[in-house]
Amino acid sequence: MKASPVVGENRLSDLVIFTVNRTNDGKDATVYALNKQTGEEVWSFMLNSPTVSSPVAVYTSGGDGYIVQADEKGVLYLLNGLTGEQLHTLELGSAVDASPAVYNDVLVIGSSEKDNSYLYGIRLE
Repeated sequence: MKASPVVGENRLSDLVIFTVNRTNDGKDATVYALNKQTGEEVWSFMLNSPTVSSPVAVYTSGGDGYIVQADEKGVLYLLNGLTGEQLHTLELGSAVDASPAVYNDVLVIGSSEKDNSYLYGIRLE
């Protein structure tokens, strides 16, 4: 594991969510949600490429939780925090090798390619 876990809050308060790169082939990465009390797997979601990015949780004013995860190919995944269902993807077009941050209702994330670096502010709605 190269990323930091998310300790759920609000409706995700029973979960700890983290990303693991598969070691057998180095190509598959998976986001896991485990029950904090029992350690049992609640859900998992396989990414399309490896990642060193940590997942980040975002919450609605009503307490619904969502997970944002980036991969090394520059794809952002929006997952339902309770079920792991993929709700949306956004392709940034360049590698993400850092974790996103959230400020108010904006997700901030950087990416890079050969000679260029990019910083994105993505409004969460």
